Amino acid sequence: AQTMLFWGMSYMDNLCMTIDHRMKGIWRNKKIRKSIEKEYGRLLGEDVFEKRIEELSPIQKYELVYARILLQKPEVVFCIQPFKGVDMAHRSRIWELQEMLLKKGIAVVIVALNRLDEVCLADRVVYLR
Repeated sequence: AQTMLFWGMSYMDNLCMTIDHRMKGIWRNKKIRKSIEKEYGRLLGEDVFEKRIEELSPIQKYELVYARILLQKPEVVFCIQPFKGVDMAHRSRIWELQEMLLKKGIAVVIVALNRLDEVCLADRVVYLR
């Protein structure tokens, strides 16, 4: 949530960042952006689109990052220590967001130092030295 947000941009611009290669004209077409706002408003809440990035709660910031990934629909997502320094409320919401990616057919690779972090979602676990 710290390194994947663009603080000087709006919520919608953060959500749609890097999607222009999949949706041509997204920056000029208000109908496409309104459709995205309507679809993702159910997931994120309608009020977040009016907020500045600085006004978002930590969980709302995580939701924005994962929603952007969901909108981009990559084949694989690499999460580097996604649970580092978060409390249980954040941890459980991050699990839900990662499960959401899995349900959409996006593979999630979790790189973690703590074995308990990856066990909850893992189909397979690989240990490296």
